[in-house]
Order: sequence, then structure tokens, then C-alpha cells
Amino acid sequence: MGAGCSSDNSADAEQPVDMQRTKSGKPYKEEPVPVPAPSGPSQEVDLKGVERDHGERDPVARVEALKRCFEALDKDKSGSIDAKELKQYLFKTGVNVSHISDKAEELMRKMDVNEDELISLSEFTDMMEALLTEKSDEDLEVWVAEVVFTASSRNVVGFGNTLGEVLQNLNFTEDQAKTIKMLFSELDRDKSGFVELHELKRILGKSGLQMEQLSDEVLAIMAKLDKNGDNKVSTQEFFVTLAAIRKSYGKQDEFMAMLENVLEVAKKPEDADEKPALAEVLLAEDF
Repeated sequence: MGAGCSSDNSADAEQPVDMQRTKSGKPYKEEPVPVPAPSGPSQEVDLKGVERDHGERDPVARVEALKRCFEALDKDKSGSIDAKELKQYLFKTGVNVSHISDKAEELMRKMDVNEDELISLSEFTDMMEALLTEKSDEDLEVWVAEVVFTASSRNVVGFGNTLGEVLQNLNFTEDQAKTIKMLFSELDRDKSGFVELHELKRILGKSGLQMEQLSDEVLAIMAKLDKNGDNKVSTQEFFVTLAAIRKSYGKQDEFMAMLENVLEVAKKPEDADEKPALAEVLLAEDF
């Protein structure tokens, strides 16, 4: 779960995820990958020194470091990490949106030993300690610091911090980008720069305006759009999710028709009797 991966890479460099379980359910430790020799004059490796360094590690400090990492990933402070929280972290590291669900499922399979669809603190620390056993105490602290920083950040490493940087990676046409900006502006009624839960109800048309309380549908749509878990949707998050939705449409004109449909609903929600296509797609598919 390393930080700073690009959208073309899936953070595998920091996550040696090719692990299997033994029949007892315990992680199976791979043989360490050989480290290239340092450049310059050849140096003799002090194997006894390496063994001594391993023996002097502080197991309590290592567990505490991994616990900080776990707590940063456990966004809702429930005491466990679920698939949504894994996806939020993977999104921030820049994993391509089309691969996030598969990657989260892979990580869940490897760490969720008791198969309750949640990763407990003990499951997390046991697996991470096995995967990171070759890291020294100092290197482990650096790795944990990177994960905590990424998990706590609102920025998306792989897509950039500004809308312009995000758009460079998503390949929208000029008309598509213009329409999406108009749609976001229409949904962002208070012009805060974010679409919040009460504003998101407008995407459900007439039924959304009539709801006195937030429905499960609104919360589900927010969960799909809100990539960093701060309970509001930025323009970057909105564009990235729509880029994933665009892939589910066979033709560009069909995608544009969907955008125009939801834009019309957002402008006059009191006239819409049915959910717009965007709401239906967000509720039906996993992005």
C-alpha cells in the first residue's frame, strides 16, 4: 500500500501481494527478492551483521507502527477496514479507476483470514508484518508514514491536485468536459466547490426533492462519487467517476445523451418523474 503511484500502476511496487495462505490460514512467506549489488567498488556483505540487525528489531514498535497505518485506513473508526475503505485508499494512490474494485477484492482475499468481509487489526498487522519482514524498523516507519499521509490526504496522487491535471489523464472530448462542468455547477447549488449530500438529492429528480431524510439511494450514490471519504464530491472526483461510467457506454453519443439527460433533471428536478440515467448507473454498477 505504498504512496505516490501513477494511474498506470497499481501500487504493486510497494505491496508484495503475491502471497498464498497455508491450509491453517496463516500467510505464506515468500523467499526475499534478491537485491541488486550497489554501484561502485564491490563490497563484502556482512551476513552476521544482517542477522544481528534482524535480531535487534523491536517487535512492539513494529506492531505499533502498523497499528497507526491501520487506524489511518480505518476511516470510519469502526475497528476494521472494509472494501470501501480499501478502494478509497487505492484511489488516492492513483490506481486506475477501472482496476480499483478488482484490486480491493484481491487485497481483501489475502488479508481477510476469517472471511467476514472485514480486515481486523490482527489480520492487518499479521499480514503486513509477514509481507514487510525484510524492512528494517526505520524503513518500516518510513513506509507507514507514507501510507498514513496518503490515507489522510484529500488529494489524488495519480490524477493531480487540480481539475486541469485530472482532465489531462481522462481524455474527455471538449463537449463532454463542458457538459460535465455545467452539470457539476448545477448540482453545486451553494457554489462551495463541492456537491454535498443535500445537493446530491437533486440527481434523483422529483423524488429527491420530496425526501425529508437522506435515503439509502442518496448515500449509495455519494459512496460511489466520494473517492476520498470526506462526505462531499469535488470536481476531480466527479470527473474521475464519470470517466469510469463512460466506459460502460458503447458509443460516445450515448454517453453525451446521458449527460444531457441528467443536466436537464438537475436544472428542473421538479419536472422529473424518474431517476436520470446517471443515478441508475451509479446505483447499478461498482466504480
